[in-house]
Amino acid sequence: APCLSGAGPHGACTAAREDEQITLLQHATARRRELPLGPTPDDLGANWSLLEIEQKWGSIDQAVDASTSEERDGRSKGDTSEFLQCFLLKCFSIWLPRYEYQCAQCFWAWVRGLPILSWPIGVNHVAVGYAMDMLSIPLMNPFSGADTYVSAWCGGSLVGCNRKQNFPGPDTTSVMDYYSVKRLGSQMPKKVYDGEWWRGNELGFIINAPYLWSGRETRTDPIGISLGLIPKQKMAIRGYVDNLFNVPTRHSQKKAWENTVNSMVAEFLSSRDTIEVKTDITRLVHQILMKVVFDVDVTWAQAKTFVTLQTMHVGLATLAQLLPAIAYPWLTGIKMGVSNEMKKYNTLVKNKYKSLENQDCAPTSSCSIQLASTVWDAMSAAGGLSVPSTIGTGLAVLYSNASNNPFPAGEYKKSQALEFYWENVRFFAPVVGFPHWEVPPTCAGLNANETAALQQPNGQSQACPTKRNRPFTGYPDTNQYQHGKRVVPNLAIAQRDPRRWGHSGNQFKIRSKTTYIRNSVGFAEMASNRWVAGGKMDYSCPGKDLALMIGEAFFKAFEKDQWEVNGNPKRIKFKSGPTYFDAFKLKKVTSS
Repeated sequence: APCLSGAGPHGACTAAREDEQITLLQHATARRRELPLGPTPDDLGANWSLLEIEQKWGSIDQAVDASTSEERDGRSKGDTSEFLQCFLLKCFSIWLPRYEYQCAQCFWAWVRGLPILSWPIGVNHVAVGYAMDMLSIPLMNPFSGADTYVSAWCGGSLVGCNRKQNFPGPDTTSVMDYYSVKRLGSQMPKKVYDGEWWRGNELGFIINAPYLWSGRETRTDPIGISLGLIPKQKMAIRGYVDNLFNVPTRHSQKKAWENTVNSMVAEFLSSRDTIEVKTDITRLVHQILMKVVFDVDVTWAQAKTFVTLQTMHVGLATLAQLLPAIAYPWLTGIKMGVSNEMKKYNTLVKNKYKSLENQDCAPTSSCSIQLASTVWDAMSAAGGLSVPSTIGTGLAVLYSNASNNPFPAGEYKKSQALEFYWENVRFFAPVVGFPHWEVPPTCAGLNANETAALQQPNGQSQACPTKRNRPFTGYPDTNQYQHGKRVVPNLAIAQRDPRRWGHSGNQFKIRSKTTYIRNSVGFAEMASNRWVAGGKMDYSCPGKDLALMIGEAFFKAFEKDQWEVNGNPKRIKFKSGPTYFDAFKLKKVTSS
């Protein structure tokens, strides 16, 4: 505590850090295999100091890597004899728990070794292996439930789970341990600003197809989600995004937001006889966001229309990667719906911020279009999706009677409403990955060296040159994967890592507010650096406090005993994100 507060002596802080890192190494060696360079349990038992560890292995991170079991590789050698041995041992051992899952893993490990997995698929050239791995994750749901991500990335155990090579997809490294995730995230602002890292059209581990962002009048360049802006654009609009979604610091303004959120939640709960979880919650959150951010009243009918478009957009932005170009015109209606929403936001932000006209977001036509596209992303895929998702998981754990409910107690104190909601954000991470590319995919029409030359220091990195639109898709040829090297810190696993969260890290357990504040990486809190472009290169979530405000307000107002499941509570089963649970309906309890 003195170290964290800054009140303690430097020596005490150093000792605390050493203890923490030694503990980290001890956890890492728990499943150690015979590797020549790593510290052994005997080494650790000899009371190595932090300095001695760094002198022997170069750094704490290298020591951890060396001491763990060999890095998990999502792509094996494809050895047929190994596959047959695994198949015979695992697939016929029906007396073993989860033998179906172990059998399936034999097959996937063998298939991942095939060269075809590096081949491009779809119009945006993502790798076959990437598509296959992403599609394989939900197939684990029947065996793993809410622990599906732990199974997919860590083989079912968080102990010693640090990195996984070539997953999801070839040339992708997933990083899972808390300390590495936090370190890499903290480097994001400077690394992107310096041109060392590149970010693409990605939401977590998902690589979005650009098509649904490619409306002629609202197209940005690069085309896609605002998480992939080039530094120049990000620095131009980040201040406006913070102003829109940060909870005001002035007490009177903050109180006004709280009153608005509380009253809208109360009106929602009192006026409804049923709640479709999570569709109705998503509509409510959209109404709240539009009211507090833009002071715009959205009717329930308008919210329903928005959520329908949002649902199709989120799903097809992923699945469109697998479609041939000739199928894209069938998605025109959704693309135009997204463009029409962006036009509304464009009007709102231009009226709110006259200074946008003085900003430069080239090659996008204007910064108002760039900001409007960012608002759409926030409303449809960031807070507009993650907040209702984590409220929905809260309702699911309260009412589910399924055997895989991670919180069978199903109760919380009203004084713990914030902590209960934050535990949902931690355990059911709405954003799973925080990606960057050490080597960007080669731009269409350029070679690797020409693409690398676009990455420049001091925030001067450039987008791939704009080419002619392709038939059917209506946007230029785009390479989103080939010849790139991708690294994805896994926020979902880091949020459960027992090396930081303790032995109950993989359990749904309401913790203290202080614990969440100190440990959370779910909002990419570490990706802030005011020394880089005055904070305008920050990648931390600007709507964190607003999300927590909405979640706390909902669970303070919600009365469990006034609602019951319309159907069988055992059918509310848990699975991988982003949905995490089977849809269900609540109805008000009627007095007999």
